Amino acid sequence: MLNHTITRSNLCNILCAKLALKRQQLINFINTVVNEIVYGLVQEEHVRILPFRIFHIRQKNQRITRNFKTGKRPWLLLTSVFYFERHVP
Repeated sequence: MLNHTITRSNLCNILCAKLALKRQQLINFINTVVNEIVYGLVQEEHVRILPFRIFHIRQKNQRITRNFKTGKRPWLLLTSVFYFERHVP
């Protein structure tokens, strides 16, 4: 398992080493894939990239929180949370 962030540049370098494609072609491909993932998530769709991961946006309900310093109990408004889960065939 990876213990660091993979950037678009890292991904491009890995693919350049393994495939016989030009760097600019790979950058365009990676940007297209990432943009499609982001677009799907903005539209609140589930994004599946088989056999890797399924990306979701989950709506968290409005709830009361507690500020330990002030002792006040403010409301936390409705939020959207991005998460992904492993694809199980």
